[in-house]
Amino acid sequence: MRSNITVLPCYQALCKQLESAQFQLRTKLKEDVLHASHPTFGDVVLKFALTTVKKQLLKQEAELLFANKNALFPPIYAYDSYQQIDWIAYQFKQGQTLADLAKQSNAHSAWLSSAQNSIQSLHNHGFIHADIKASNLIVKDTGDTNLIDFGATIAINKCYPSIIATSPIFSFHGGNMLPTTIATPFDDWYALAVTLCCCHAGHPFNGLTITEAVKNGVPPKTSGIPARYQMIILIAWKRAKIR
Repeated sequence: MRSNITVLPCYQALCKQLESAQFQLRTKLKEDVLHASHPTFGDVVLKFALTTVKKQLLKQEAELLFANKNALFPPIYAYDSYQQIDWIAYQFKQGQTLADLAKQSNAHSAWLSSAQNSIQSLHNHGFIHADIKASNLIVKDTGDTNLIDFGATIAINKCYPSIIATSPIFSFHGGNMLPTTIATPFDDWYALAVTLCCCHAGHPFNGLTITEAVKNGVPPKTSGIPARYQMIILIAWKRAKIR
């Protein structure tokens, strides 16, 4: 069954190949991310990678999911390449992104507690997510929240790889992500604090990384978020000032 989804020309041949493998394309979540269904796997996410950076992140995500088959991570069904485009298929999580819910002013009040539990569980298993943001939090109608997109996930106490430290993809939370910096749980909590600000009244540093904010003398704006997260941003800002 052919899909009516419009994809970029560079992905059209791959999508035809996937349809011939019984993937039914349902909706386009991003230009390079699709929701599909499969008679064996059920609802799946299909994610494509064309650039060197995205291919590396996709490879890291695939290796993590294959190596950690537990409730923390979605089951992975396939990881392959077709005509120089890498792709991955893993379980689709029902719900809406926090980013979409925030636009509708319709975020369930329970999402924060559930997100905290998901992040803490990841930390308890020795990893940090390293890319916490509203578009990577899936919220169900009940408020239960799942983490998605594990391309940047890294073991605690490991140094951030240069592909993360230098990629503009991560500039939103990139103040602490330097090639010589050790990954710690604080980085995820800081990113969640920034996410809270963005969902409430706007980015605490007007869209700047914390390093740029310090350089330009921009103090954090954190009113309206829980005191714990105001303190996290303030601590990160003070650390950045003495680096």
